[in-house]
Amino acid sequence: RLQFRDDRNTCIIVASGPTAGDLDAELIRGWPTVVVNDAWHLVPTATCLYAADGRWWKIHIAAIRTGFTGECWTQDAGAAKDFGLKYVEGQRAEGLSRKAGVIRYGGMLGNSGAQAINLAYLFGARRLILVGFDMRWSDGTHSGDRGGREHFFGAHLKGLNNSSAYSSFVRGMGQMAVDLHMDRVEVINCSAVSALPYWPKKRLAEVIECPVPTV
Repeated sequence: RLQFRDDRNTCIIVASGPTAGDLDAELIRGWPTVVVNDAWHLVPTATCLYAADGRWWKIHIAAIRTGFTGECWTQDAGAAKDFGLKYVEGQRAEGLSRKAGVIRYGGMLGNSGAQAINLAYLFGARRLILVGFDMRWSDGTHSGDRGGREHFFGAHLKGLNNSSAYSSFVRGMGQMAVDLHMDRVEVINCSAVSALPYWPKKRLAEVIECPVPTV
């Protein structure tokens, strides 16, 4: 689980939006970190990897077993059993689950970023720093971005969902934002570009001033 390094229980959550490819991983070295789906390639020493889709785990588990050092979590009971992952129940609903062992999808369609936020909350995080939560297609304005992408790595492999319903994702996270505010959880959106309107946007270097030395 997360070993917090400050009295605000800060956790960085790295999703796989196009601008996540610009992440300077050295900035967050030593901080509790949850990576979402393929973002584990950006931070292979992250504390936790969350992915909802059992099909995704089937395709990527071999590489993860050799290249990722943290805990692996999913809401897919079959994948958890088949691949030895840690399991958390997923509810197809909006808002924040405060019940141990249960996260919410972030709306009826749901998205892994919202689920990772809920998981970090259950781990005890009370200051969340978001990276790669673009919630939009890229437009080619950032380094290494050719435009027209929905993830920093391009499209998911054959057999996985692409063409994300970003407008639905954004709407679905609205109630979660309200619930986090009610619980006095600070959220800072450090995604270079983001369609999420709920939280203040800052540069990552402003909120993580320097790496925390590893113990």
